[in-house]
Amino acid sequence: WKTPFHSAKSKNAGAAMVQYYEQSALCQLLAAVEMRAGAGRRYRWVVYTRSDLRWATEQPPLQVFKLTPGTIYAPWGEDYNGLNDRHAIMCRQDAEVYMGRW
Repeated sequence: WKTPFHSAKSKNAGAAMVQYYEQSALCQLLAAVEMRAGAGRRYRWVVYTRSDLRWATEQPPLQVFKLTPGTIYAPWGEDYNGLNDRHAIMCRQDAEVYMGRW
């Protein structure tokens, strides 16, 4: 991604802003769909994958993960001194925290 957001460290540092926006849009979409479902119905889990990620194999079944509130599963590596933001599995109630950086 080439964006108008740059830093002294990396000429493509602003690419993270695209991901933050994408995650924010997903949170808004989730809330709208849940509101239409009514009666306080919410998804139990949220699985986020970056739009530029290509899967080499199938995602393991959700039953493999011991999902509890406050626990977010993300791949190991490629974190560039931060968090790996390419893929995450979380309880629904944690989605706004994880994806609310925009």
